[in-house]
Amino acid sequence: PTPTPRPPEPTATPARPAGPDFRIVARRLWTVEENGGFLAGTSVNCGEKHELYIKVIDAAGNPLNGVTLRSLYNDEEHVTGEKGPGMAEWILFAPGNGVRVVRDVDGREVTSDEMQAPTDPRAISNADLIAGRFCTDNADCERFKALPGCYGHYSWEVVFQRSY
Repeated sequence: PTPTPRPPEPTATPARPAGPDFRIVARRLWTVEENGGFLAGTSVNCGEKHELYIKVIDAAGNPLNGVTLRSLYNDEEHVTGEKGPGMAEWILFAPGNGVRVVRDVDGREVTSDEMQAPTDPRAISNADLIAGRFCTDNADCERFKALPGCYGHYSWEVVFQRSY
């Protein structure tokens, strides 16, 4: 007897990693100097900048152009690649803004971590302010926040990485 051919077995679709499609892998408040300011003794000259730079990379670390980002507070959208490979930029106005990834390069909706980019020092952690040289320790930061120091003049950068 001739054996009956068996239908091919379906191939399993690889499982997507748990969690959001795009994760924040780096975030940083710019230093006083990077923001266009300077230190004069214990005084901070804030600088004039108030920007959010976003870079989006694939799972291997390569820049991704064509990824759509949306602000958290006014639904403004930008597409990576408009400011360089994998890059986009927002101008921040007080009290700040935030961003998330909403569509991949193929237009498909995705899930994403959210980056908060405050320009009100009272909403910025002491650790970030110290790393940015806006203050030297927790007590100094609390005094600085009470002013509120450099209100509206902070810049941030963030890197989102696609998880697949």
